[in-house]
Order: sequence, then structure tokens, then C-alpha cells
Amino acid sequence: MKKRLIMAGLLLSTLVNATDRPYFEGKVLTIPSIDVKSEAAVYQDVKFEYTQKNSWALLSFQRGKKIQEITQVNLIETNDFPKQVFLNISGVFNNGCQQLGQIATQITDNLIETSVFYNNEHINNPFCTMVMTPFSQAIPLPVYGLKAGTYHYNINHNFTGSFTLSRDNFFRNNSKTLNTVK
Repeated sequence: MKKRLIMAGLLLSTLVNATDRPYFEGKVLTIPSIDVKSEAAVYQDVKFEYTQKNSWALLSFQRGKKIQEITQVNLIETNDFPKQVFLNISGVFNNGCQQLGQIATQITDNLIETSVFYNNEHINNPFCTMVMTPFSQAIPLPVYGLKAGTYHYNINHNFTGSFTLSRDNFFRNNSKTLNTVK
């Protein structure tokens, strides 16, 4: 019971402190992630400071490091409309400090690319226990608004698969679609 309370507390503190939107505090602008054309969230925890010269100075950033320990990916699809699609990833970290970090997704035509990164705060901690630590995470794919068709996905360029939307995945009164299959 005590172990469950500790784990719940750790999860809650992670969720409370996590943000996926830029925020401004004092004179520092923090941007959680920046995409490049070919990949999502390559630059993470980017900090700029507003200067007296009315400009922004780059203070720091981390280059995201993709998790290598993913050993299994399972596709989960709902039968409801609009359809929801999840990728359940699992694996084993080789020490007690490694943790899941940012998860970013980019859609190009009918390809959904998902990148799963380490948590940058704990990646280089020299005081890690050498304990094998299993992890599992369900990742929702942004499929609302997609047209009917077959879509392919990949996770960290290592795991691939596909799923089919048998009909347009949006309500007809919503004229906005997010993507189309060519």
C-alpha cells in the first residue's frame, strides 16, 4: 500500500509540473519543444531571456534523445465513433533514473510519426541505481479529423504498423479536417 501511495505521489507531481505549452516567468520564456521540418520535438526545454535591448537571448536548450529501450508496441483501436487509436509502448530501462519524457507526433500525408524521448532532467544523473525498471505508456494518436483511408505509423523509426479508418473520422457538421490521404 505504501509503495502505491509513493508511486501515485510521484505520478501526480510529474503531471503537475509538466507543461506542453510555452510559458513566461519573470524575464524567461520557456518553450517545452521545438519541431524541425523532418522531426518533432528535436529541441526541448528551450529558454530565452528578454533583454534590456528589447530582444531575446537564448539561455539554454536540450537536444531530445529518443528512448532506445522500447521493446514492444501494441495498436489499440476503439470501435466507437469518432474512432480513437492508441499505441501502447513498453520496455525496460537499464537503470533507476531513466524516465519517459516528451512524446511528440507529426502527421505527413498518411504517415503518423511518433517520437518518444527520455526525460532530460534525469538522463545524465551519475547517482543512478542499476535496477532494471519496466515502463509502459499508452500514446493517443491524433486521428480525429482524418479522412477515411489507411494510415501508417512509426515510433522512433524502429516500430511500424498501420490501421484503417473505414470512414471519415469527424462529425459532418465540423467542416475542418486535419489531414487527408492522397
